[in-house]
Amino acid sequence: MKIKKETVNISLVVILLISAVGCLYYYFFVKLDTDWMFWKTNGEDIEWSSIEYDDDFFPSDTIEIYGEFGEWKLREFKPIYAGYGTTEDGLNYLIGKYLDDEGNEQTVKILVSGDGIVDWPYPDDSFLEFYNSYYKEKIAVRGETADPEVEADIREEDKEYSKEDEFLPFLSSENYACPDELILTSNQVREFVGTADDFPGYSFVELNNYYEFCNPYKMFYSDFPAKILSSFEDVVEKLEIGSQFTVRYLESQKSFEDCKYDSEYVDKIFCANQNLNEIYSDFVVGIYIEIE
Repeated sequence: MKIKKETVNISLVVILLISAVGCLYYYFFVKLDTDWMFWKTNGEDIEWSSIEYDDDFFPSDTIEIYGEFGEWKLREFKPIYAGYGTTEDGLNYLIGKYLDDEGNEQTVKILVSGDGIVDWPYPDDSFLEFYNSYYKEKIAVRGETADPEVEADIREEDKEYSKEDEFLPFLSSENYACPDELILTSNQVREFVGTADDFPGYSFVELNNYYEFCNPYKMFYSDFPAKILSSFEDVVEKLEIGSQFTVRYLESQKSFEDCKYDSEYVDKIFCANQNLNEIYSDFVVGIYIEIE
C-alpha cells in the first residue's frame, strides 16, 4: 500500500511539472508569438477596443500602390505596434498587429535593420555606401516632422524651352522623380528636338531642370538620406505599444536572379532589396517606416 501511495505522489508531481511546462510553453511561444525568441522580445497584446486606428492597414492585394519603378511596386500598410525582436543572426525587427478581413488579429514581423543583414550583393561598389547606411546600419524613418517634403522653387523661365536645350528621355514609370510641371510628353518636345519618336513610351525633361529639380531616389528619401536615418534604439523609444505606424515595402514578381546581372543605377537598389525579400521571406522588408 505504501508503494502505491508513493507511486501516486510521484505521478502527481510529474503531472504538475508537465502542466507547468505546458503553461510556460503556451505563454511564451504561443501567446506572445515571438518566434521562439521570447527572451529578446518586448511585446504585448493589443486591446483593439481601447485604441483608435486608421482602417487602411490590411497587408493584402487591395492596398493601393504608392508608386512603382518598372516591375517593382511600392506598397504600404499601417499596422499597430506591438513590440520588437532580434533574430538569431542579429536582425532587428518590429512586431506589427493588424486585423484581417474576418476581424482576427494577425501578426507581421517587419525587418528594419541589423548587423546580420546581407552584404551588398554585387561585385562593384555602386551604391555600397547608400546600401550599408540605409539597410545595414540605420532605419529610415520618415514623417511630417522628420522628413518634410521639399518644395521645388520652379520659375517660369524653367518652363521655357528652345532648340538649343537638351532633353533627357526617361521611362514614364519614373515620372515620380520630377515635378509634374517640368515633365514633357513626346508630342510636346517634338517641336524642339527631332528624336522624340525614337523613345515611345518615354517622358522628357530639360537636362538642367532634371539635375536641379528631379530626384530618382524620392521613394527612399526626399532630401539627403542622412537626415532621415535613425538607430533601432531611437525608433523603439519613439513607438508606444498600441500606436499605429506606416510601413512602405517593395513588391515584385521579379526574382533576384532575374535582375542581378541586368540592373544599373537606381535599379540596383531595388534589385538588392528584392534579394532581401527572398532571403528573409518570413518578414516584410521595409524600405522605410513613417511615424506621425
